[in-house]
Amino acid sequence: MTYTKSLSKLSKKDVAIAGGKGASLGELLQAKILVPNGFVVLTDAFDKFLDDTDLRQEVLAQLDKVDQDKMHTIERASERIQQMILRANMPKEIAEIISKDFSSLGAKYVAVRSSATEEDSNSAAWAGQLETYLNTKEEALLENVKKCWASLFTPRAIFYRFEKKLKESNISVAVVVQEMIESEKAGIAFSVHPVTQDKNQMIIEAIFGLGETIVSGTITPDSYVVSKKDNKIIDINIHEQTKALYKKDGGGNEWRDLDDKGTEQVLNEKAILKLAGIIKKIESHYNAPQDIEWAFANGKFFITQSRPITTLTRTSPVSSRALIDTKQYIYVANREITLLEMSLIIESYRHKYTEVNVLREFGKLLSDQAVIVGKGLSVDMYRTKESIKKAGDCSIALIKNDKLFLHNLADISIKIAGKIIRKIEGLKILISNENISQQQLKTFYMTWRELFLNFFPMQVLPLGFERSLEFNEKDILIKNKEVLINWRDKTQYVQMQLEKVFATFLGQTKKKLKKDIRYHSDMEVIQSLTKEKVFNKNDINLRENGYLMIWDFENEIPYSIYTGKEIIQTVSLLEKEKNIGDKPKNLMHGSGIGSGSCKAPAYILENKDDLNDVPQGCILVAKVLELEDIHKLKGKNICGVVTEEGGLTSHIAISGRELGVPIVVAVKNVTRLIQKDVLISIDADDGYITINNVK
Repeated sequence: MTYTKSLSKLSKKDVAIAGGKGASLGELLQAKILVPNGFVVLTDAFDKFLDDTDLRQEVLAQLDKVDQDKMHTIERASERIQQMILRANMPKEIAEIISKDFSSLGAKYVAVRSSATEEDSNSAAWAGQLETYLNTKEEALLENVKKCWASLFTPRAIFYRFEKKLKESNISVAVVVQEMIESEKAGIAFSVHPVTQDKNQMIIEAIFGLGETIVSGTITPDSYVVSKKDNKIIDINIHEQTKALYKKDGGGNEWRDLDDKGTEQVLNEKAILKLAGIIKKIESHYNAPQDIEWAFANGKFFITQSRPITTLTRTSPVSSRALIDTKQYIYVANREITLLEMSLIIESYRHKYTEVNVLREFGKLLSDQAVIVGKGLSVDMYRTKESIKKAGDCSIALIKNDKLFLHNLADISIKIAGKIIRKIEGLKILISNENISQQQLKTFYMTWRELFLNFFPMQVLPLGFERSLEFNEKDILIKNKEVLINWRDKTQYVQMQLEKVFATFLGQTKKKLKKDIRYHSDMEVIQSLTKEKVFNKNDINLRENGYLMIWDFENEIPYSIYTGKEIIQTVSLLEKEKNIGDKPKNLMHGSGIGSGSCKAPAYILENKDDLNDVPQGCILVAKVLELEDIHKLKGKNICGVVTEEGGLTSHIAISGRELGVPIVVAVKNVTRLIQKDVLISIDADDGYITINNVK
C-alpha cells in the first residue's frame, strides 16, 4: 500500500487519493508552474489510521447526532471526534514513511496543509474549512498531520458538510507537506473579477508577510485590477498595513510591526504584470476561472494553490446600440429572482383586482417603463425619474386623502394571505408527487400563477409605501410604521411558502421536461406545458448569460426581452448611470461582496462571545469575522455585514457570497465611527454604507 506520493507524480486526476489541493498542486507542476517542493500523505493513510484505531464507526455515530440547525450539536460532535483522532496513535508504518519523505525534502521548515477529497470542486468550495500549519519543524510534523486529519471535523467543516448536503459522501482527507516559502509578500488572485464578474479582468490582492492573514481576512490587502485583453493595470488600491505575520525563530509564526513600510504599495507595476501573466497561464491550462494563492520570495512567484471559482454568475458586456434613453432611468434595486418571476410581476401589477381596484393605477406607475437587467439570477431594476416621482406623489395622495387607507389595505392583504396559505397546502401535495404528469404540472402552474398574481403586489406594497414616505413625508411614515411592519409580518410567510413550492415546481419541471424554465417568460412556460410551442434552446440559453427586459404596462404582452449583442450598449450605459448617480450623504466606502442592499440598525460586535446575542434584522458591524462566525450567524436573519478588515477574495468574502449575506469589507474604523443602534444602509453592489439616523 502506498501512503505518500511526491507532488511531481500527481495530477488533477488524483483528487480521490491526494484531495483537491494536492491534486491541483500536482497539476500545476505538470503545467510547468513554479510550486514549492513537497509530497502528499494520501487518503489511504487516513483510512488506515481510522481502521487500525477502530475510530470509523465512532466518527459516524457522532455525525448521526448532529442537527444542522442546532449549533451546539455540531460543536459537541466536533469536539468529541477531534479528541478521538488526536489521542489515537498514528500507525508506525505511516509515521516512518512521512518522516523519511520529510528528510528527503531537505527543508528545515514545512507547511502542513489539509486537502479534502471534496475540496476545491466546482460545486463545493471548501475554502478555509480545513486547517493549515505553517513553519512546522520535524518534531511537530506528525502531530500536525493528525491535526489536519482532525480538521475534517471542525465545527465549520461539519457545518459545511451538512449545508452542502455532503453528509453521506465518502469525504476523506489527504495532507500536503511542502517546503516552507518564507514569503516577503503573498496574496490571492481571481482570474475573473469576483464582484463585477468581468471575464476580461482579473484582480490581485497582496500583503506583506505570510499569506495566511489575507485568506483569513485579518489584514486588508492592496488590490490591483488588470485587463487580460491588453495586459494593462486599470486600478490600484493601496491599504496601509500596520503589521505582518512572519516565521518565528524556532518554529511557528509571529506578528511584526511594519512602521513606514506598511504605507508602501506591496507589488510594483512590473511585479503585478509578471504575476498577471502566471495567472493567465493557469486559467488557460484549466480552461476555467481560478482562485489562486501565491507567495513571493527571493525574486520569484510561487503558486501555493489554485481552485475553480464557485460563485460566478455574470458575464461582461461588449458593445451595441442603445435600446432606450438610459439617461432617463435611475437604478432602484437588486434582487435574486428568475426571469419567469419578473415576467409575472408586471402581470401582477396590472391584474384586475376584485377587492382593490384603486391599486391598478398605482401598479401602472410602479411598473410602466421599468427596465430589468438580468445576469444569471441577479437582477437590477431601473425606473424613469418621472415614474418614481409620480408613484411617490400617488402613494402620498392616497394616504393623505384617507387616514385609514393603509389600515384597510393591510387588512385586505392579510385576509388574502389567509386564503392563499390554505391553497398552498394543496399545491404542496400535488407537486410532491414523484411521478407527476405534464398535465398535473400545468394544473399546478396555472393555480400557483393565479395565487402569485393576486398576492405579490399585496406583499410588496408596504415596502413601496415606506420608501415613498421616507423621502417625502416622514411624519406620515412614523405614524403608520406599525401598520406597515404588521402588514409585512403577516404576509411575508405566505410569500416564502409561494417561493418554496415554486422551487419544487422548477425541479419537477426540469426532471419531467428536461429543461430549465427559469429563463422562460410566463407565456412561454404556459406554451411549453400545453405543448403549443417548442422554443429554441440556444435562444433561452442566451438569457442565462444576460438579458434586458423592458416593461410596457399597456401592451397585450407587457414586456419585451432582448439578449446577445443588441443589449450590450444599453446595459453598459445603464450601469454607467448607476455608478455615477447621486450618492447619499454620510458615506463610508469599502469593497462590496455579492449584491443587494438593506437598511437596519447597526449592531457593533465588540466581543466574539456576543455573536449569540446578535438581534434579528440588524446590520452586523465588526472588525473582522472568521468563517466560524459567519456559520454561527446562519439563522439569525441579519440584514447585512460590515467589517473593517478583509478583501474581495478572502474566505469571509467567499462564504458571504455562498450564504447570501450582503457584505461590505475594508471600511476603515467603522466600529469606532458608528454607534450601536444607529440606522445605516448597506449597498453591496457599490461597496458603501450610509449613516442615516439614530434608531
